[in-house]
Amino acid sequence: TMRCFAKTSFTLAALINSLMFSKDAAGYTDAYAMQLKSQFRTRLYDVARCNQIVISQSANGGPTILDLSFASIYGDSDAANTSPTAFTGTPAIDGGSLIDKSQVKWAGTADQVKGFTLTMSRVQAPQFSDNGTLYAEAIASGPFSGSLMLTQSDTAATIPGSSCIVQIGSVGAGIAIALNLNLDAAFVPQDFGFIMHNSGYKLFNNGLSPVAVTAL
Repeated sequence: TMRCFAKTSFTLAALINSLMFSKDAAGYTDAYAMQLKSQFRTRLYDVARCNQIVISQSANGGPTILDLSFASIYGDSDAANTSPTAFTGTPAIDGGSLIDKSQVKWAGTADQVKGFTLTMSRVQAPQFSDNGTLYAEAIASGPFSGSLMLTQSDTAATIPGSSCIVQIGSVGAGIAIALNLNLDAAFVPQDFGFIMHNSGYKLFNNGLSPVAVTAL
């Protein structure tokens, strides 16, 4: 699992679709190789497929958080990986701009949003051989599921029903995520004199795709 601030340079429709929704002829999502460097060591993960994307924002004026989880065939220093992916160049901090709360819009489908957590998950299951090897032959992609947790002011005039759209970033450097929703729970707690409207939704396949990600 990796956590980072969402930036306009890489929070793009092509990346989100590749990680979670684009499939090959076998029905598998795209596979990645990842090199993670720290001051102590370098780790390499090969044939990795994304099993969860979480986009969240809660702090007033704060950044948008992006969490990515993967399942991989080969982990760090696995001897069975006889041809690990080679990485070249010197890693550097991405120079893109942070996506803060002011750059998250709801396209008229919700107002006075104080925070949200959008979770998109896909089963990524290791397929093992019957020869007793400890290493999977493949990571097979399975069903999709997801949820949306939304916190709004109790004076909000627009609360999502069966669908909503969240726009993250700016035109030319952002994404629009259209969601089909099934209201799972709604409640209005009171905390320190402030009342918020909290709604929990399942991403729902009502004959349409539960999620559609496009460029702004």
